Amino acid sequence: METLQKAFEDLMAALQTSEESNRRIIESGKAFIEKMEQLNQEMRARLEVVAPTALSPGETPASVSGEKAPSLWE
Repeated sequence: METLQKAFEDLMAALQTSEESNRRIIESGKAFIEKMEQLNQEMRARLEVVAPTALSPGETPASVSGEKAPSLWE
């Protein structure tokens, strides 16, 4: 009976450790996303200063200027 109790305690400890690890991973991921969002905002602001006219989704500088965009397949 003691062996069964010890196994159960070990299992519960392992589950607790796993949950704590998952929480740390989630918090780390959230912090990373926040940093990337901040970097994205800073880059958008810098690009807005350099090129104040925004491109529409799917547009590239080459498509706006009439130049043929380089292809990865050519």
